[in-house]
Amino acid sequence: MNKNQHIDWFNNEAKSVNVKGMLHGNSADVLSFLLSYQLDNNIEGSLAEIGVYHGKVFCGLIYASRINENVVGAELFPQGVEQGLIKNISTIPANLRTRVKIFAGDSKMLTLEKWAIALEKPARFIHIDGGHNRNCILNDLFLSTSFISNESLIVIDDYLHEFYPDVTEAVNHYLLANNRLDPVAIIPVPSKQEFKSKTGLGGNKLICAPSVFAQKYRKVLVEKYKDFLPRKSMLCFKDVLTFQGF
Repeated sequence: MNKNQHIDWFNNEAKSVNVKGMLHGNSADVLSFLLSYQLDNNIEGSLAEIGVYHGKVFCGLIYASRINENVVGAELFPQGVEQGLIKNISTIPANLRTRVKIFAGDSKMLTLEKWAIALEKPARFIHIDGGHNRNCILNDLFLSTSFISNESLIVIDDYLHEFYPDVTEAVNHYLLANNRLDPVAIIPVPSKQEFKSKTGLGGNKLICAPSVFAQKYRKVLVEKYKDFLPRKSMLCFKDVLTFQGF
């Protein structure tokens, strides 16, 4: 496996940047780095995304998967989206596409059993960007944390987004009620520019991990992004990293 394929996807303007969807350069860089960290440190498991859309992040997860790791996606598929996703996935080598599984429908209809069967192995990386109302977020967090390992990462899109307060409220509720999952870091985007952009730059992302490994991920992010003034703060009575100057 070429470990640089997902890096090329997230950094190459001819690829992910031209796929419909919202993903700020800050977020793309951090996602790419964390996926590389997992590969370099032999952290194994399947990968998943709830809210695949045209595959802007999902294709990167496919590129970051190993031969024995499934890549599971869930998407409602509004008009035109399925065709766009199929087109973008078709650009990926066939040997990588064989482990892709797509669930077409509302993620609230995915039972824990169906989710686990699709993954086969506990997920090591999950990106949540599905429904943005409270019930959807709580469901997707519950589903995501049902089959993970101690070294897994769960990344939630649009946290602290002024247009989606439900996301923040639901995530905070879950973190307060669930002792297993801890916040790791908030990856910011310049929100003022986002409102000026017709296509949007994407929202902040909240990185989370099981409590037993969250501090390790904070440490590697501090080392990688030390030029962006990492600062330990508190979120829901737990440590979280924030940054400036991204």
